Amino acid sequence: MRKGPKKTPVLNHGNVNNIQSGFSLIELIVVMFILSVLAFFTIPLFKAPDQGPQDTGETGRHLARFIETLKHQAVREQRDYRLHLDLVAGRAWALPEKKKEGGTPRDRSGQPDTGLQGLSLSGVAFPDQEGRNPQDTTIRVSHRGISDMALIHMNTKDGSVTLRLHPFIYEVEIIQGNYTFNDCL
Repeated sequence: MRKGPKKTPVLNHGNVNNIQSGFSLIELIVVMFILSVLAFFTIPLFKAPDQGPQDTGETGRHLARFIETLKHQAVREQRDYRLHLDLVAGRAWALPEKKKEGGTPRDRSGQPDTGLQGLSLSGVAFPDQEGRNPQDTTIRVSHRGISDMALIHMNTKDGSVTLRLHPFIYEVEIIQGNYTFNDCL
């Protein structure tokens, strides 16, 4: 055999021993699709938890999910909670109730650990508004998942939104506009 430099194969379309290098267009498209799906689901996870949503309509959905989660948590933990809404500061948080010596519930003292901030709350309405203190914006959620019936009014870029809490339903209804109980019945 003759020793010497190896001959490099020439790429001929007619030659069966063609050497192909690189990736086909289909393979590149599949890889790009997989990477874009992964990015779609992972990028929101890296959002800082202290940053609130930018759209106030989005905060309405966040508050609705927060209340729904609170109802489920109350049933799971068999605990009563109070949902506090601070209209001036635009905050919402929940605290578990403790029992007094007489058996009547009271709120735990101290600052809330979790909650929502940056809410554009404009008011809270209850069906028994006459018997309530106008400054009272707390909503009770019992260990059975039953909450006070309430309407939470929020301002958005596109107008106003009303969150409707049903006592026996876990889902919070989001209604476009500023509704009263007479409008909802």
